[in-house]
Amino acid sequence: MKKILIIFFSLIFLHCGKFTTEPEKKVTGDPTIEELLDSGWADFTASQYDSAQQKFDKVLAQEPENVAANVGKGWALLLRDSNHLQLVILCLEKGLTDGNWVSDCRTGIIVAKFNQAKYDEIPALVNYCLKDNPAYSFSYQPKIDWRDLILIKAQALYFTKKYKDAWTEIKKLTTKYNYIDPQASETWVVDDVSYFSFEAVLSKIIQIVSVLYR
Repeated sequence: MKKILIIFFSLIFLHCGKFTTEPEKKVTGDPTIEELLDSGWADFTASQYDSAQQKFDKVLAQEPENVAANVGKGWALLLRDSNHLQLVILCLEKGLTDGNWVSDCRTGIIVAKFNQAKYDEIPALVNYCLKDNPAYSFSYQPKIDWRDLILIKAQALYFTKKYKDAWTEIKKLTTKYNYIDPQASETWVVDDVSYFSFEAVLSKIIQIVSVLYR
């Protein structure tokens, strides 16, 4: 009888031991808003704009006025294609009163308006943006910075036929062509090619500079 009891209690001990040594299964929930934002901006930095927008949209489904998600969605749409420019502007306007995002939002709106061919609005918007942040750089896409704004301003001035003003802006980005004089046709030469007008040589220089800063 005693032997039977020892075997019985040994079986119970082994059985309980199995329950106590099994690892607990970890229950994973949906990502938090902060996790979605961090992941969305990581995708944005990696130029994965579709994935980034999807994550920002998930945040906005929960918090429609979330500034970071609106800014992220606006920029993701802007860099993905140019078919949603008004929506881009609406998203970016959400961050204009937020000191953490205001320069990024102004820059995105400038790019959107340029793509809408609203060239007359561009110079004042660029001046306003750079007055507050003259060394602007987009933290999530460092290649986008103050030089892009100067280039956009120069192009807008060119398209509105303010060629001398456009030339003033371009010279802020390069000193290679300082020999060119808008009043002296003999100086209108770029890479050994002579141009028939200052407008034409300026267009060529803008094209060259655009490759550097875009």
